[in-house]
Amino acid sequence: MSEGPVSKVNVAKPGRIVPSQDPSELHREAESHSVATPAAAALSDTSAKEEPMTSADDTSVEGGIWSRCRAWLVEHSELIAYCLLGGGFLILVWFLLRGFVWDKFLLLGGWMNLEKASYVGDFIAGSVGVIISLVNVFLLIETLRLQRKEQTQARKDHRDELQFQESQRAADRFARSQEAEASNYAARLNRFNELFFNMLSLYDNVVDNIECGEYRGKKAFKKLVAEMSAEARGKSRRVIREVYFKYYSEYPELGVYFRTLYRIFSYIEDDKSLLKEPDKVHYAKIARAMLTDDELVLIYYNARLPFGKKMRPIINKYYLLKHLPFSSKFEYGKYFDGMSVQECASVSTVIKNLAKGISRCENNGTPMHQTYVYGKYCFKCDTDERENLIFTVNITRREEKYYNMSEGAGLLKYDVHTLGSLCSDVISDLLIVSRFYVGNQKYRVGKLQITTTQERHDIILTVENRQPVRDFKYKAPTKGNQ
Repeated sequence: MSEGPVSKVNVAKPGRIVPSQDPSELHREAESHSVATPAAAALSDTSAKEEPMTSADDTSVEGGIWSRCRAWLVEHSELIAYCLLGGGFLILVWFLLRGFVWDKFLLLGGWMNLEKASYVGDFIAGSVGVIISLVNVFLLIETLRLQRKEQTQARKDHRDELQFQESQRAADRFARSQEAEASNYAARLNRFNELFFNMLSLYDNVVDNIECGEYRGKKAFKKLVAEMSAEARGKSRRVIREVYFKYYSEYPELGVYFRTLYRIFSYIEDDKSLLKEPDKVHYAKIARAMLTDDELVLIYYNARLPFGKKMRPIINKYYLLKHLPFSSKFEYGKYFDGMSVQECASVSTVIKNLAKGISRCENNGTPMHQTYVYGKYCFKCDTDERENLIFTVNITRREEKYYNMSEGAGLLKYDVHTLGSLCSDVISDLLIVSRFYVGNQKYRVGKLQITTTQERHDIILTVENRQPVRDFKYKAPTKGNQ
């Protein structure tokens, strides 16, 4: 006897047998009834906001009107609940008014018409009960919404806290790395500092061994420069180079001196020292402060020769010749012959101030305007649209009976043509010669233009800029490295 398939049964209620269903069918049926109530619909909608949608049908529903309506109901559920409560209250008021006023099945004495009151009571019970149920539903939705909002905010706060802690750890790691780097740099700086001052001590020993006649050390430099000045002062630059080379050959100690000086500054400039740029400038200023005017003269003319060309970038970068007086250069001696020491110092001060003003005009485009001898001499420098430098001198034609050397009174020793030639040489020396012709490809000094009227003399000198600033390799010294 064969047996057919036997269906299992589940007992749902006493006396009733229900065939069992497949679990997958039960699951689909449960899903089809999962949004039977507004509360369930609201929960499903809020869940859909956090979980990515996968099916095309769900995507189309969420983008439809029903999705927007559900979102609006969830957002305004509290307001809807209050409105429903207000409606229920109005129904109760309507019941009392009808019982006391219109149908009069309620009397103040306690009598009640039960038949009429039962009809109205059934209506109110049904309507108010539904309203209260709806109020409960919307209040539940609002509660769930607030809970979900609080959970979202809590998760956000937790993420922010984690990010803050991570940023704090990163800041601590950076601070520790900076502290370690600063400690390492301080150790390197201490080693450099020790060796640098040992080299300065070696420099002092080299200077002490230099002799010129009965003079030694710094005095020997002064004697040597005086002898060179006696032969080369006022001569051409070619003659001056020959005179300097003669003395350089006669005093071999000068070669040791310049090699030691170059080694000091090259040690500062060396990349292996790993010094920061402000520290390089600081140590270069310390070494520069030890140089006298006579040493600066020798450095200036030594760098003009081929065997001193390695020193030129260092001179330009750290502005070693900043304190070299213009009157100490042999080729310009003709402008100071026959002048007293005070008059030479007065003119040198004027030239130094003009050099600063011209440099600012060149680098920043800042116009220069300086007056001397109580306004008799007015020096101006500005740039045009092509970045050419326009240098002018206005000299008022009046006799000065009272003057002060601090006001540039040494300028009174020059006539207008000599002063114009002096200004031309000063500008050429500042922009080209003292930079060892690094800027020779950029600037060309034009011819002097001198005009004379009854009231004043005007000197005009144009410096042509033949190369754009962005393509010019020479970087003029700034305030930091001066």
